[in-house]
Formats: sequence, structure tokens, C-alpha cells
Amino acid sequence: MLYEQLKLDYIVIHPGTYNYKDKNENKETGLNRIAEQINSLFKDTENSNVKLLLETVAGQGHNLGRKFRHIATIIQKIEKF
Repeated sequence: MLYEQLKLDYIVIHPGTYNYKDKNENKETGLNRIAEQINSLFKDTENSNVKLLLETVAGQGHNLGRKFRHIATIIQKIEKF
């Protein structure tokens, strides 16, 4: 894996946003999608020692991760960490 080839111990990500223009999207669906992608990433890289760090973001409208409860929700939905 590239991350290990680069000898990285950690990868930092910002959770992102949800598509607020789509009436089927809201904070909850956005948080669920982030957790699903992290679960998929962990499954695909289960033998990796690189750790994933979720970083909070500045409080702007549709950003997910601007509140600690957003990060807590994502963590609760992660199957393995």
C-alpha cells in the first residue's frame, strides 16, 4: 500500500459535506455515507498499520465534522478501529 511505502503512521481526513441540494440528503445520510466508506476502507486495508484520524472542521453550514457529535456519530458507526 502506498501509505506504508511512504512510511506514514497516520492519515488525516476531514469528513466532508452532504449534498444539501438533494432532498434525500441530510446530515444523517452524510454521516452514514462517511462511516460506510471508512468501513469499506478498513476492510480493504485490514493488514495495514496506518491509522486514520478524523479532524474537525470550521463551523460552516453543511460541513460534517464541525460539531463533536458529528465525529461521535461516525465513530459509533465504524465497525472496526
